[in-house]
This record gives sequence, structure tokens and C-alpha cells, in this order.
Amino acid sequence: MTSDLKPTQDEVLRRVGRNLVTFQQIEQMLKFLLARHKGGGTTDNYLARHQENADCINAKMLGLLVKRYSDEVLQDAGEEVPDEDRPEGWFSFSFRILGGSEFVETLRRDLRLMTDERNDLVHGFIPRWKPESNVVLEDTLRYLDVQHKKVLPVHEHLMRTMNGMQQSRTLLLNFMNSPEYEKQSEL
Repeated sequence: MTSDLKPTQDEVLRRVGRNLVTFQQIEQMLKFLLARHKGGGTTDNYLARHQENADCINAKMLGLLVKRYSDEVLQDAGEEVPDEDRPEGWFSFSFRILGGSEFVETLRRDLRLMTDERNDLVHGFIPRWKPESNVVLEDTLRYLDVQHKKVLPVHEHLMRTMNGMQQSRTLLLNFMNSPEYEKQSEL
């Protein structure tokens, strides 16, 4: 590596790292949301069922996480959500994002694009790594910046969704600990 290209080479590697961290954050947010977006059980088995689900989710690859998020969390507001028959003593909750068809399809498309971009960086970056060519290094810098901008909407969406889900869970917990809940459950 020639010393006059060293700053550009270092910047390419810095941006590769930035993009990889962004993709890993997205993957962790998907795992967090999918492990918590729905739950159910009896007082005897709820915690074990939750842990089993979380362990299953944490073992999934990004493509499978995106599919589950698209299928289970994103919900077209025009589609019916079927009720499930549950045994006595069962309690459950779920968190979904409802929106119009265009909104849901845009999110699904953005999630697929993010997955493709992540796979391109992780599995296809080496052909772009030409540390001896300033022209290729500059092209690579632009590619990495465009890639980062493409996936930021997914990152922001997941961050907002995580925050919203956590706020909803806090409200539910506060309500369940309130005298009003006791009164409603007696009725």
C-alpha cells in the first residue's frame, strides 16, 4: 500500500465498519422486536415460553428475521387478524404495526433492500477493495455512503418501533398494576 493512498484506504475501511455496525444494529433490533412482539401462556409456563421464543429468534439469520418481521409485525390495516382459541387461564398480548397497503409494502421493500445491501457488503465487498487505485477507492467511498443512506430508514423505523413497543408495554404493565385493572378483572 502506498502511503499517499493510506488516508483514503483507512476511510474506506472506516465506512465499511460503520455500515457493518449499522447492519448489526438492525439485526439486533429485529431480534429484540421479534422476541417481544407477542407472548402468551399461563402463569405457570409464560416465562419458559418467552425464553424458548427468544432463544429461537436469536438463532435466526437476517433474511429469516426480515421475513418474520414482515409477516408477523407488519399488518395491512385492511387484513383481518384471526382470533386464536386458547385454553383457560391463558393470557397473551401482541404488538403489530398497522398501515395501509402502500405503507406496509414500502416497509417490506425497504427491509428486503436492506438485506440485499447487507449481503452485498458482507459477501461481495472484496472485489471492490482495490487499495492501490485511488479512483476505485473514491468510487467505493461513494458506494458505502449511498449504501448507508439506503438503510438508515430501516434503522430509524426499527428504533421508533422498539421505543413504541416499550412504551406500550410500560402502559400495559402500569394498567395491570392499577386498581382499575383489578376492578375490570373482577367484572
